[in-house]
Amino acid sequence: FFLPYLEKILINLHDQRECNLVIDKALFPLAKKDSAKYLDLLIKWVKTDNSELMQSIQKVLIKLIHFDPKLARVMYLKLETSWLYATPDMIKLNARLIKEMYKFDKKLYFEIFAGYKNTRNPVFADILCKSICCYDKKIEEITENWTHSGNIKLKKIGLHAAKMLKKFRK
Repeated sequence: FFLPYLEKILINLHDQRECNLVIDKALFPLAKKDSAKYLDLLIKWVKTDNSELMQSIQKVLIKLIHFDPKLARVMYLKLETSWLYATPDMIKLNARLIKEMYKFDKKLYFEIFAGYKNTRNPVFADILCKSICCYDKKIEEITENWTHSGNIKLKKIGLHAAKMLKKFRK
């Protein structure tokens, strides 16, 4: 009913405050009531090339995780499909959501890393590296694997991740 109209308005907005206001007042209450229905819509809008809209939706997705922690796994699975060709904004969004998932579902957080322990894709490694928020021996082993890569991008990401883990270890 009003969602196509709302989408048109949001895509054309280039003011972060206005975008946040519209999303918070118009969409968040609906998503809170029926998250399954509106989660797909939010994920679709995230994939548009509008950084203001992406940041606003990121805030709503985080609020939804706080409201219902069981949504974390569903969000991860829906967003994971866009990892292969992720833009820098999409990398930030995924990393931020994975960090937020750590607060509510540590098991899921470590499952995500375990699922990508043998990855050689720099984009996947970058998302995981930016989502590191604690020290764990298994994460250290994964990042150690990246530091020995012949792929220079992956090696840089691995070295950065090793530095981050070293800070968390102290």
